[in-house]
Amino acid sequence: MSRKVPAVVASCVHGVPHRQLQIHHANGHDLVRSPILPVSMVLGTWSDRYVHGLTRFRDDQPDSTGVLDWLEIFFEATGEATLQATRLAEELRGLQQEWQNRVSHYRQVSGKRRALRADSIEYRILRQLPDHPLLTVKTATEIFGGTTTSAAQALDNLTAAGVLTRKSIDRGVTGYLAHDVFDVITIAERRLASTRFDTSVAPPTRSPAGDT
Repeated sequence: MSRKVPAVVASCVHGVPHRQLQIHHANGHDLVRSPILPVSMVLGTWSDRYVHGLTRFRDDQPDSTGVLDWLEIFFEATGEATLQATRLAEELRGLQQEWQNRVSHYRQVSGKRRALRADSIEYRILRQLPDHPLLTVKTATEIFGGTTTSAAQALDNLTAAGVLTRKSIDRGVTGYLAHDVFDVITIAERRLASTRFDTSVAPPTRSPAGDT
């Protein structure tokens, strides 16, 4: 009888769709801070090694080293996924600094000399924008509090500062998108699809979901 992959390993490998890094919700779901690493995406890139490892794992021979072979591949993939997730987090932190610079410049040219107050809805949106890169006035109010008027003003200010972009997402509903976040996520997905995890060295072996 062939061995079954342990549940904890199976959940890490198969329990997350390949689009796990994509963030496209306006309802406040926090995907950037998800504790799930993109292990399945790394193993998808290492498809030959993945299949070989599973084949060795299911080897029925008493003296088989298949379990050790498979665990070595799995742990290596987990390590690479950790590195890539850390890199993504650093890139998002860099975006936040860039946004703060844009807002500071916008406030200066608008004659506002004081920095954003830490208790303002605009400040809270800016701090958590990587988690919520698509907002509406309604969702901003639900997530960050305040009134619809203050939320609308904050979103308009961030749009004027070049942080957000307006887009009609439904009849009578305006969405405010942080395109920078989507761009970083797409680049990260392409990087994860490269066998060297560097598209300048090896091109992606697959396209991010949604690409045509």
